[in-house]
Amino acid sequence: KSEECARNLASYSEALDAKKTNLEVKLSKLVLSHKELAQRYLDSEANVQRMSGEVVFTHEEISRLSMEKEEIMEESESQLQQANGRLKELQRNNLRKMKEFKELWTKSNTLL
Repeated sequence: KSEECARNLASYSEALDAKKTNLEVKLSKLVLSHKELAQRYLDSEANVQRMSGEVVFTHEEISRLSMEKEEIMEESESQLQQANGRLKELQRNNLRKMKEFKELWTKSNTLL
């Protein structure tokens, strides 16, 4: 009876060792899985930080470019107004010179 008890105890001990080994393997897999998940989380956090930085930069860049566009448009409009003013001035001078020429032409024709 004691031999049977010893065999059962040895069998039970082997089963417990097998269970312990199995649990240790599962635990090490869980630890690795946890480490992988933690690394993925850190990677995703880094990506979010990088992307949010890009989004802010893009927004700032768009704002800066929009302001530059407005400045260029204002400057262009100002230059266009100046050019229109100069054109009107030249047209008035041209009309005045044409009148002067007609008057001189008429005088020269009457003198001949």
